[in-house]
Amino acid sequence: MHALQQSQHAAQFKTPGSRNGVTSYGAAADVYSQQGNGNTNGPSGWTDTRTSLYQVSNNDVKINTELMYKQLQAAEQSRQSNSPHYFSRVFAVQARTVNKGFTDPTTSPSKNPISNGSTRKETASTQPEDNSLASGRTRPGRPRNTTIKDDNQSWTTLDFSGIGLSNLNRDVWRFNFLTCIYLNNNRLTHLPKELGLLKGLTKLDVSGNQLTSIPPQFGMLTNLKEFLLFDNDIQSLPSELGTLYQLELIGLEGNPLMEPYKSVFLKDGTQGLITYLLETKPVGRGPIERDWKQIQDPPPTDPEQGLFSILCYNVLCQPYATTYMYGYTPKYALTWEYRKKLILDELLSYNPDIACLQEINSESFAEFMTGELGTGENGKGGYTGFFFPKTRAGHMGSDESLKVDGCATFFKADRYPQPSKHKY
Repeated sequence: MHALQQSQHAAQFKTPGSRNGVTSYGAAADVYSQQGNGNTNGPSGWTDTRTSLYQVSNNDVKINTELMYKQLQAAEQSRQSNSPHYFSRVFAVQARTVNKGFTDPTTSPSKNPISNGSTRKETASTQPEDNSLASGRTRPGRPRNTTIKDDNQSWTTLDFSGIGLSNLNRDVWRFNFLTCIYLNNNRLTHLPKELGLLKGLTKLDVSGNQLTSIPPQFGMLTNLKEFLLFDNDIQSLPSELGTLYQLELIGLEGNPLMEPYKSVFLKDGTQGLITYLLETKPVGRGPIERDWKQIQDPPPTDPEQGLFSILCYNVLCQPYATTYMYGYTPKYALTWEYRKKLILDELLSYNPDIACLQEINSESFAEFMTGELGTGENGKGGYTGFFFPKTRAGHMGSDESLKVDGCATFFKADRYPQPSKHKY
């Protein structure tokens, strides 16, 4: 019965030119229509006609054909899962028929067993749209497990698919153990911003609703790998989504996406769009000023009495400030010229007697000493100091050794006129 029902829905959501539930498109995608069955986001007999995202009239728009087919295949797969609690039903059938871990209904039954239906699988819909783009795209440089898991939690997937849901309770953020949420094929017109607090989410499916916008707070879902938005009314995307550096698939087919988002997506797919959002994100106001609690008035610094102020920073040497390591950061914010000014402003603002900087190379040290931090013509800080590179610099040539980072100590020249320099 379940297999029959599933087959009926598959036929119901076939698009023109499709075969066996997998869409077959020519060079330009067709206009397709969806018919409701009473369980989806429209009554029985309801028809929604949409123009494919890949139906373009401008010949100047470049379309990546390989990414197009993967996007359309994932969209067709999403449209077939339109019965109430579709994924839960598939999991239940698998549990009764197979004496082993469930398999994700979006994967081939013979591959990738999972437990509780909560672990993502590498299928056509979940793999990066383009391996070459993915390899050039940012990924954490230091291996670490960023998934939020609770070993005592027996379920991590929430399936509200195809039940005519028109509103989602904001308290859903309390289920912070969730890794996968299905809200597809409902009647949602907006999504609560509190969903952005579910930091452990790796998959969010809100396809087949009536959404017109995405909350910018979703940019906090940095573990997200699949974000399916097929068949909504979304025209633009918040720049905050640019921080989703681990995203492998964003489903936008069936949305009236505006320029320049549409052209970027058609040409470069998910990775290109996320990069575009990240790089065009407006410069923020910066960190909120700290509200310092004054316990008592600090005594004035006096070298004679051994009283002094000290500041210590790791400035992140430029060779380490790469998009590969910090994929959630715009490129301009990683450049040394941009970061150097912020560091100098901090040092001059706090004006400590002694400043200790780690991961700074000799070139940057020289810039600080001859610039605003030093005692020269352009100096504002009145500092002098020492630099100690890492020991490997002693085994390199003069040009290479200049790029080796180490530690620098700056001190007020008028208070410490002739300090001793020691090597340890």
